[in-house]
Amino acid sequence: MEVGVGKRTGVMDILREMGMEVIGVDVNPVRGVVFDDVYRPNISIYQGAELVYSIRPPPDIWYSIAQVSATVRAELIIRPFSLEYVDLSEFYGK
Repeated sequence: MEVGVGKRTGVMDILREMGMEVIGVDVNPVRGVVFDDVYRPNISIYQGAELVYSIRPPPDIWYSIAQVSATVRAELIIRPFSLEYVDLSEFYGK
């Protein structure tokens, strides 16, 4: 599950080509991406996800991404743009 895909579907496309089932979500979906607003998520989209990841999301949505991931009991990977940091220990301890 890639959250905040934007117009850069490259990682999602590569993973799909490798045979992985990846659902991309964004508030402005492009081809192959599903609409969802992570601030008011449709949790049914995320059900069954083993991993939720986001590549360079703005820090203001990290908490919401972590909340969705924790709700569906998925692992979480956030690849920050730089040295950005948001405390998500509420969901994932250290």
